[in-house]
Parts: sequence; C-alpha cells; structure tokens
Amino acid sequence: MIMIALWSECRCCLECVCHGQLFLRGGGMSVCVVVSGWEDEDVLIVGYTQEPAKKRRKVTDQEQVVWRAARSSGAAPTYFRPMGRFLDGGLLANNPTLDAMTEIHQYNKSLKAEGRGSEVQRLGVVVSLGTGKPPQVVVNSVDVFRPSNPLELAKSFVGAKELGKMLVDCCTDSDGCAVDRARSWCEMTETVYHRLSPQLSQEVMLDEVSDAVLVDMLWETQMYLYEQRENIQLLAQQLLNGY
Repeated sequence: MIMIALWSECRCCLECVCHGQLFLRGGGMSVCVVVSGWEDEDVLIVGYTQEPAKKRRKVTDQEQVVWRAARSSGAAPTYFRPMGRFLDGGLLANNPTLDAMTEIHQYNKSLKAEGRGSEVQRLGVVVSLGTGKPPQVVVNSVDVFRPSNPLELAKSFVGAKELGKMLVDCCTDSDGCAVDRARSWCEMTETVYHRLSPQLSQEVMLDEVSDAVLVDMLWETQMYLYEQRENIQLLAQQLLNGY
C-alpha cells in the first residue's frame, strides 16, 4: 500500500524559459551561450573555431538533494528569485494531488510493462493538507472592451484589473474544483481521501508580518483542528492499521 501526503504549493516545479548569456568575439565570430539550469545541468554551446558543444552529466534521482527541490518549489514569482530554470509549481498545480497520483500510476504501469507486476503498490490513502481557504471576494466587473470615450476607458481599465485578479486566483486555486476532482478520482479507485484545510476569515499573504493577522490565522487553524478531531483520529487509525 502507498500513502501520499501533499500540501498546497508544493511538489512539482514549473520548468520555464532558461536564462541565457550571449558572448560575441571578433575574428572567428565565436558564439558562446551559457544556459542556466541545475548546477550539474549547465549547457555550453560554442560555435565556429571553438571546441564542439558540451553538456555536463545529468544528475540522477539519487543525487538530487531535498533543499534544491524545496527551493525550486518555493520560488514564487515576485517573492523569490527562480531556482535556475525552475519556478513555483503552484503556477500550474497549486494542489498537486492528481499529479502525484498520475506519477504513481505511471510508475506502476512501467513495472507491469517490464514484467514486474508483483512489485506494483496500490495507492491506499491520500492525505491532502491545505494552507487555508481565504474568504470569497465579490468581483464587481470583468467587462473588458474597446473604449470610445474617457468614461468607458476607466470602466475597461477596472474590468481588466478585476479580470487579471480572477485569472491569478483561478491559476493558483488549491481548493474548490481541484479538491472535487481529486476526491472523485480517489473514490473511483477506492482510495481513501482526506482533505484538511481551515477556512480563514481573511486572506493571508505570503509575506505577511502582522502579528495580529498571524495570530488570528493560528487560532482559526486550532479551532478547525478541534472541529475535525474525529476525522483526524480516524485518519490516524487508518495509517496505523495500514488501511
């Protein structure tokens, strides 16, 4: 049996466009492009009179270190710099439950293809830990159009601003439909699914430093855990008994 524990804004990192530096030399017009990625995955491309292209050995899974994965997964834009060519995976999968289930399924599928069906492990329990659900906010207008006068220009600007906020919220949403889909997939495969995420009275930003806001968040989380004590005890028994 396999048990996976997940929390919002973790796991899979978004591979984005690599950063590059271009150096031009006179004479033979040599071009050197250095592409930044993992330290052990830098690519050196040299043309014309210089030596041929080289690529350093790619690190294996056993050689990867946890701090790099954590640093990459936490590279939220505008908050932290990218980790080489990686950004926070929350841009595409802020709730990575289905991604983890897909990876397990593909791994078991490859074992069967290699004739190692006896090594297949069934997914038994999924524990999804959220970082809190912010309150819903009313959207006044998402009407974006070509204005014909200054008044319509102001309305279109407000609509574009609200639409941008809504798109960001949809991309980074870790509750709602993401939880419903994960729960449905677990039910179809007869997998036990637990989702724990407290309802917050206000949105807590990633760089929040106010003691009052943080204390309120902690108190609301404690109250939520007390309300969910029976479900937590059930989860503990399932894990201890091996489902």
